[in-house]
Amino acid sequence: VNMATPRIARLAGSPPSTNWRTLSVRFHTPTSWDAKSCAAAIPGDATSGPVEVKHAVFERNGGGVLHFSSAALSFKHITFTGQLWNAISFVPFDLTAQNCGGLNVSHGVFGSTGNAGIYVRGCFLTIDHTSIDFAQGGGIVAIASVVTIDQVNVASARYFGILLINTIAQIQGTTVDFTKAGPLAPNPNPVYGDAITLWTTDASWAQG
Repeated sequence: VNMATPRIARLAGSPPSTNWRTLSVRFHTPTSWDAKSCAAAIPGDATSGPVEVKHAVFERNGGGVLHFSSAALSFKHITFTGQLWNAISFVPFDLTAQNCGGLNVSHGVFGSTGNAGIYVRGCFLTIDHTSIDFAQGGGIVAIASVVTIDQVNVASARYFGILLINTIAQIQGTTVDFTKAGPLAPNPNPVYGDAITLWTTDASWAQG
């Protein structure tokens, strides 16, 4: 396809051309994708295989990556900017999966996003050597997950720098700066603005 406007390419196991600006990619087999200068939106469904994305740029998408599979998803040397929703959403359909590969983000740069920079639910997250700036719904949001955060800088997020709900986390070598409060209906006043927030819905956690 050769069009002047951004387009959607649907692939099954083959690497994308580096001149495509908007990609919708479904991987059904283990795949490595090394795209030097793409802007992409990748929805992984419940049947996807492991995906590795390197040297990619995700720019001005509705959401950067929406991954429904429990298979591994890895990003290295990537840039997200101008996403209207979460830059990365890792939300496996099957929360009982025994072999969840998890999400790994290394050497990433996250610019302005309309919601969370990284949002995970029910799986593993490892993030290192990454900056997340101006995330309007929190820099990192993890629910019922196991999280390792190392050498990460979260700056100017709204509501939360890092929000952990029913989550086990190890955080080291990380800075969280300039987190801002934000509106939350029906409260007329800005709320939260926390650097790191820990919530639990399990009373046994609170007691322990």
